Amino acid sequence: METREFEIRDPIHGMIPFSSLERDLINSNEFQRLRRIRQLSWTDYVYPGAMHTRFQHTLGVMHTASRAFDALVTDKSSKDILQSAFGLTDGVAERQRIIIRLAALVHDLGHSPFSHAGEGLFPVKRSAKGGDKAVLFQHEEYSSKIFEYLIFPLIKNHKDIASRSITLPEITGLIEKSPPNPMGALCKDIISGRMDADRMDYLLRDSYYCGVRYGHYEFDRLLNTICICEDPEDGSLSVGIKEDGLHSVEGLLIARYMMFHNVYFHKTRVIYDFHYQNALAEMLSKKGCFPRPTSQADIQKYVKWDDWKVQGLLSNGGGGEHGEMLRTRNHYRLVYHTSESFENEELAAKAFDRFDRVRAEVDSTRSYVWEENKSFAADIPVRVENGGLVTTRPLLELSGVVKSLRPLNQKRLYVASSAAESLRAKIPSIVLQG
Repeated sequence: METREFEIRDPIHGMIPFSSLERDLINSNEFQRLRRIRQLSWTDYVYPGAMHTRFQHTLGVMHTASRAFDALVTDKSSKDILQSAFGLTDGVAERQRIIIRLAALVHDLGHSPFSHAGEGLFPVKRSAKGGDKAVLFQHEEYSSKIFEYLIFPLIKNHKDIASRSITLPEITGLIEKSPPNPMGALCKDIISGRMDADRMDYLLRDSYYCGVRYGHYEFDRLLNTICICEDPEDGSLSVGIKEDGLHSVEGLLIARYMMFHNVYFHKTRVIYDFHYQNALAEMLSKKGCFPRPTSQADIQKYVKWDDWKVQGLLSNGGGGEHGEMLRTRNHYRLVYHTSESFENEELAAKAFDRFDRVRAEVDSTRSYVWEENKSFAADIPVRVENGGLVTTRPLLELSGVVKSLRPLNQKRLYVASSAAESLRAKIPSIVLQG
């Protein structure tokens, strides 16, 4: 089912084929902007090879997403389910494949400069009520609006869209998790799910460019065992894995666990996100946040922001004190932290109490507390065939390995480099007081 009008070479997937429609999208100014958005923010300050961009990653996601869809429509059992549930024909499959590949190309258009590191400066979507936190706009919402306002009008008359009556909501619905039809509701798992094409690509790609092996897993085996699973209770359909692929999906989740612990949450890498966010807030005028993704005019302002613009402002002295820290690499230093995870709540409470006592000793204006509580286990459906009986069972029921992946629940205390040594000297006595 591959379309080979054009090809581009990729270090992860080899040759990636794409169509004239996809070329038109890729050639748009808004997609080319992704060449100027670093995939891993300031990670190159720790792993010097991490200079890759959202442009490369997004092409990889398009390729991976269509391979996952191809696996579904060529697996006999899955194809039978799709034919029964959605009247799948070759024409329906090709139409949905186009939609999935376009959604994959669109899914990261809305990233801010230096990717996730700038998302704390997205504007408030919904104000806080009571003890709730304010809800910020997400990069997916920017992605959808960039596509709607600036790209879809340029490609909507292309023969691959017009002849198949493909609509805007069918594409953006896969990103916003609001597909307009049952086929899209199933296929959204390929774009945004617990075992999606985004995750499959970024683990391999980030691992490659960082020069580590933490993100490696059996990519081809995993794709070859993707299937449609039917919930035994309500009959709902979802994208899952055959039992033969159990260990390959374990490998994916372990790779994710290792990459977060060793790369994405590296002790030095995360402090640069803090400095960058503070520097960027100063660059964004009095509001200190990006324009809202609610009008074409504001979206056009937003897409003018990329890494090049930020680096130009930094090189001219912008960003205040935190901009200077980025330029000189004189970042805040880690002085104290809790363990990454705990066996029980009692141990966690004691550790966080000690942390709070240390935290009370520092100047809050010259310090930063990094806090994370992230789960790594994922309950992916598994199709089990045994003695002619076909059932769907949750991964956590079948895999002791995945079940054993404890959530990361950690706090770290960073202080200005000038205060780090004196505080480290005090910490033993502070901790032992309890």
